[in-house]
Amino acid sequence: MPAIFFKRFWGTVGEQVTKEVLKVLRGGEMPEEWNNTMIVLIPKTTRPERLKDLRPISLCNVVYKLISKRKRGGRVSYAAIKLDMSKAYDRVEWKFLQGIMLKLGFNRSWVQLVMNCVTTVKYQIKVNGDVTEIIIPERGLRQGGPLSPYLILLCAEGFSAMLQNAEMNGRLKGIKLCNTAPSISHLLFADDSLLLLEVNADNSRELNQILDSYEACSGQAINKEKSAILFNKNTKLEDKEELMNQLNIAIEGFSGKYLGLPCYIGRSKTKAFEYIKEKVWKRLQGGKEKLLSKAGKEVLIKAVAQAIPVYAMACFDLTKSVCEDVSSMIARFWWSQLDKENKIHWVGWDKLTKPKNDGGLGFRDLYSFNLAMLARQAWRMLQNPSSLCAQVMAAKYYPNQNLLQARPRDGISYSWRSILKGVQVLQSGIIWRVGDGRNINIWADPWLPRGVSRRVTSQQGSHVITNVSDLIDPTSGTWDLQLIDQTFNKEDVEVIVQIPIREGAKDTPAWHFDKKGIFSVKSAYQVVLENQARNSAHGGALSSSKNDQHRITFWKKLWTLPLPNKILHFLWRLAHYSSPLRMKLQNRGMEVDTRCPLCHRMDEDGGAGSLENVVEPLQAEALAMLYAVNEASRMGCQKVILETDAVALKQAITSDLYDYSSLGVLFKEIRAVLQSAFQSCKVETCSRACNISAHCLAAHGVCMERKSYQIWLDPFPSHVKKLVAGESSLPG
Repeated sequence: MPAIFFKRFWGTVGEQVTKEVLKVLRGGEMPEEWNNTMIVLIPKTTRPERLKDLRPISLCNVVYKLISKRKRGGRVSYAAIKLDMSKAYDRVEWKFLQGIMLKLGFNRSWVQLVMNCVTTVKYQIKVNGDVTEIIIPERGLRQGGPLSPYLILLCAEGFSAMLQNAEMNGRLKGIKLCNTAPSISHLLFADDSLLLLEVNADNSRELNQILDSYEACSGQAINKEKSAILFNKNTKLEDKEELMNQLNIAIEGFSGKYLGLPCYIGRSKTKAFEYIKEKVWKRLQGGKEKLLSKAGKEVLIKAVAQAIPVYAMACFDLTKSVCEDVSSMIARFWWSQLDKENKIHWVGWDKLTKPKNDGGLGFRDLYSFNLAMLARQAWRMLQNPSSLCAQVMAAKYYPNQNLLQARPRDGISYSWRSILKGVQVLQSGIIWRVGDGRNINIWADPWLPRGVSRRVTSQQGSHVITNVSDLIDPTSGTWDLQLIDQTFNKEDVEVIVQIPIREGAKDTPAWHFDKKGIFSVKSAYQVVLENQARNSAHGGALSSSKNDQHRITFWKKLWTLPLPNKILHFLWRLAHYSSPLRMKLQNRGMEVDTRCPLCHRMDEDGGAGSLENVVEPLQAEALAMLYAVNEASRMGCQKVILETDAVALKQAITSDLYDYSSLGVLFKEIRAVLQSAFQSCKVETCSRACNISAHCLAAHGVCMERKSYQIWLDPFPSHVKKLVAGESSLPG
C-alpha cells in the first residue's frame, strides 16, 4: 500500500498500525513480509541501453519505514559530553596518584620507588642561555618523562572507577546501541574523556557530583570553555538547557575532528576527508622540498606524504577517489622540477607502486593499503570478541552470526561499512585451524592449508555431512579415513589426512599467508595487490616465468649497487627508457627538433655515454668494443671472449653483412684488430638480464669526463666484484 493510503484512511487503520509497530519496537518479532522491498529502475538518460543507465530505487513497506524511523529517533534522550582537562599533567596531585596505585594493588615498595621519581624532581628554566633558580614543584607530572604517560592513565582509571561504580549502583545510566549491547557510560583516551549518558535530572546531578569529587581529589580541572555536549535529535530543549546549566558547559555539538578524525561522515566522503589532501599538499609544497633530489623525494613521499593518511585509514574507507587524488598529488610532486609542477610523468603510477625488485619504487597503492588497514581492525575483532568494540558491533550488526558472515545492509554506520571492506580482505586470507571441527563448514569454509582458495575441490553431491567434526572418528579422535576416501577426491584426501588434530581443541581462525598464522598489514597488502592482479588478468594465474625471475634478479642487483642514491635513480630511469630524449618528447606531442644536438643528422632516440659524437646505440656499442680490444691487445692478451646483448653487433663483427652501413668502417677495424692481435677470439651474445654488469658500468661511465675511461686490474674494486659475482650466479 502507498503512503497516501495510510494518510487518507488513518482514522480507520491508524490504531491497528500503531499497535503493530509498537509491538515490534518493544521487542516483538517483525513479520518477514514487512521487510519485502520492490526495486524500480529509473532511467538516467533519455534512451537507456545498458544496466548502468538505470538507477535502482528501493520501495520499502510503509510499516517498515515507520519502524526504522522510530528506531532512529527513539523516545530516550542521549548526550555525548566531550571533556577537556586543563593542563592535565601539571595538575596531578601526588597523594591521589599514590592512593590510586595502592588501591590497584601495586607493591608498596614499587609505589614508593615511582613516587620518589615523581616527587624529587627539580626544575630550572633556560632563557636566552641563562638558567633560573631551582624550582621545586609540589604536584604535577613531567610531560616528556618516560613514566608520565602511564601515570596519567592511572589517574584516569580513578575517574573511570567512579563512573563505573555509579552505573553499577544505578545512580548513572549510560547508553546502549541496542538491547543486547553492553551499556557504555564513558570512553577514555589518555587525558581525553567522552561521557555517554541518558539525559535526565538524576543523571545530571550524579555526573556533576562525580566531576566535582574527581577535581577535588585528583587536582584536575575541567576546561568548561573547550568542553562540549552533543545531543540526539530526540532531546527536548528544556532537557538540553538543564544538563548544560548543571555542568556549566556552553558549547553544543562537536565541530571538526575528535582525536584527529572527523566527527561526522556525511554523504560527501570527499568533503569529509578533504583535510587529508590539504595536509599532504602542504607537506609537499614547502620551499625546501622542491629542491630535493629524486632520492630525497623518495624518502619524503614514503616517510611523510604516504604516512599522513594512515591514521584515518585504520578506521575509515577513504574511498578510491580520495586515495587517487592523494596519489595524483604525490605523482606531480615526484616528477616536478623546482617551480615547474606540470612536468611529463615518464613512468605510470601503477609501475611506481610496484616493489623495487619488480621494477617500481615501492610507493604504496593507497587504496589497497587502506583495505589492508581495515582488515587489521576486522582481525582484532575476530581475535578478541570480548573487546568492547567487538561486543557492540556484534550486538548491533551480526547478533546471530560470526564476523566473517556479516554483510552490509541499509542503515549501518560508515565505520561499520568500512570495517566490512576489511572483512572482505580477511576472507581472502583467512584459514580455519581444525580443532573439534564443529564450527567449520566442510564445503563453504577455507580450512585446507594449500593454494589460494583453501577450500575443498570435491563436489558435495548427495553427501549429507556438513561440518568437519563429521569427518573425525568420535572413538579414536582421529580422521575417519574410510569416510574421507568415500567423500573427497584424491587431491583433497592427501591434504586432509595431513592436518593434525587434537581432541578437545577449539577451531580457531588463522592467517594463511604467514608461517605463524598471524595477520599483518604487510601481508594483507600483498594479498590485496595479488587479488587485483589476478582479477585484471581475468582469473589467470600470476606469471612466474623464467624471464620474470631474471627481471627480479636484475632489479635486485641494481638497487644493491654501492652507488649514491641519485645515481641509482638515474639507472632506474635508464632501465625504464624514461629519459627525456627528443624522439620521446615528439611522441608525447611536443614540437621539437628530433635531431641529435651533437651531429645534427640522426634522431636522438637512445644511446649515451662519455664517448663523443655518438649517434646511435649500435655505434656506442661498437666504439666500446673497439676500445676494449685495443686495450686488450696493448696488455698482451692472446685469447679473448667478447659478450654483447646487441645481436646486430655480433653479426657485424662475425660477417660482412654490415660492411656497407654507416658504421661499416668501425666493424672492419674491430675485425682487423681481432684477426691480427689475438691467437683466438670469440664473439657471443647474451640476454639483457645477463648483461647487468656492462650496463651498470656504462652508467658509471656516463658520470665520467669525456674522452676518459678506467681499467681495473686485480684486485678489482668491491662494486665491480659484486656485479660480476652476481651476474655469474644467474641461470643460463
